[in-house]
Amino acid sequence: MVSISKIQAQNSSHFSRFFIPSDSFNKNKTIVASSFAVVAYSAFSSGLYYAWYKNSTLSKLHSFDDRGEWFEMDKCGHVYDGYFQSALCYQGARWCGISENKSIVLGVGTAMLFQSTIELFDGFSDKWGFSWSDMAANCIGAGTFAIQQKLWKKQFVQIKFSTYPVKHPANQIIQERTEKLFGNSLGEKLLKDYNAQTYWLSFNPFAQQNKNYKYWPRYLQLSLGYGVNHLYGGYENKWKDENGTEVILDPLIYPRYRRYFLSLDIDFKKLPVRNPFLKTIFHVINIVKLPFPALEYNRVNGFEFHPLKF
Repeated sequence: MVSISKIQAQNSSHFSRFFIPSDSFNKNKTIVASSFAVVAYSAFSSGLYYAWYKNSTLSKLHSFDDRGEWFEMDKCGHVYDGYFQSALCYQGARWCGISENKSIVLGVGTAMLFQSTIELFDGFSDKWGFSWSDMAANCIGAGTFAIQQKLWKKQFVQIKFSTYPVKHPANQIIQERTEKLFGNSLGEKLLKDYNAQTYWLSFNPFAQQNKNYKYWPRYLQLSLGYGVNHLYGGYENKWKDENGTEVILDPLIYPRYRRYFLSLDIDFKKLPVRNPFLKTIFHVINIVKLPFPALEYNRVNGFEFHPLKF
């Protein structure tokens, strides 16, 4: 008679093996991965339309130049999206047993499909337009992944993201402006408020030595971050309210400025974990920068220390 614990162990083993990348092309896994990609793309496109474009007036396909807007935070977002989507889609292809080179192509191609969809939506919207600089940022992100993977079969430099709700000044005009720009829900504020976001380059300073160094854990990384503060307009803090009255914030009270950070991070892929399911989870969450103490520099306040920077 087989014990219940043994059956559970066997089931757990089968479950874990499912997440192990195949050595050769696996048709069943490819069907699963392709189905997931189709569902994800459909959900992404639908969610994007209802979140950003539903209330916009459609126009002919057109382009516009938004370089320099929002202190390039939107461009950082495109670089990040191109990078992490390429990385995750590559991992999915490798899980199916697809070759290294083809997986890189599939990863980059899928990421560019997702990002090009955003640009087409923008291109048909009267509020925005197709942005060539956005597409260039997408290519930089995807290229950063592809070049490292092709040359070294690993990612020495990883692009990551963090966000945390910002407490804006208790000013009614600013509160109304932030609600209009960034929304009211927590999710909207985290994803739309550039003041709440930070983009990071995380790397292990000793990774290229290929040695088991003694004083620096393989999973510990240095991280360089970039963020902004007091941005309530694309190019300047000036806009018209609902009555058509022009609003201009005093730049001495609400200065727009860039923020630079030095912090630490964890490379989840380097943690000594053998369970295939956990390794898969760690690959996914590795696109997010963990909260750590950080040193900030900005032109307004100089150097500042954050006991915990999200």
